[in-house]
Amino acid sequence: MPQVLLIHSSAQTGEVRKENQGSYTRKMARLLKDRLKGRGVRFVERDVASKPPGLIDSSFISASMTKESERTPAQVERLRESDELVAEVLLSDVIVVGCPLYNFGVPAPLKAWIDNIVRLGKTFTMDDQRKPRVIYGLLHNKLVVILESTGSSGYQPGGSKEALNHADKAVRAIFEQLGVRNFECLAVEGVCEDSPEEIERSWNNCEERIGEVAERIKIRWRDKHLDG
Repeated sequence: MPQVLLIHSSAQTGEVRKENQGSYTRKMARLLKDRLKGRGVRFVERDVASKPPGLIDSSFISASMTKESERTPAQVERLRESDELVAEVLLSDVIVVGCPLYNFGVPAPLKAWIDNIVRLGKTFTMDDQRKPRVIYGLLHNKLVVILESTGSSGYQPGGSKEALNHADKAVRAIFEQLGVRNFECLAVEGVCEDSPEEIERSWNNCEERIGEVAERIKIRWRDKHLDG
């Protein structure tokens, strides 16, 4: 049974409907989910905007660097949320990350989620015998789908503001370090500044690509015999 993990990070709690009030990434995630629904497909949704994960602090670092068998009850409790988030990732074949561009980067709750799932011994390991140490990602054979929305245009590859986009590139770079090699990136641009006609055109292109990505995911599941 394939599991799809959907991460919502938009501060807008509802989908965009009219006059650009609402979240495009939430709508994108819902459309992708609708196209993937079927027998044997399990969906897990995590709204990190509504319930942000705890920030990494010294107690987290100390607990995570302590051998599991040697952790104190307080350390076990400190890592409980992170362990839950990591488990969701490990059990999922497809990870869908809603990533609106905020001030050229990812939303703070999304960064907190990422920090909680980057865990030594769970999502990556290191070879201490080599200098410098080599990191080996453990999230093999997973697919990460990045859903991005931007207030103005030009942030996608080849655009005039591409160098200022530190959102989808950062998410991809982190997951690459964790061993992911398969990505799909979908974007809708100019949702705050472009004309209604330009926004509609961008959205229509995005919606078409959502359908194409959904079909590739279904083929992936058939090839891996995960479609029930």
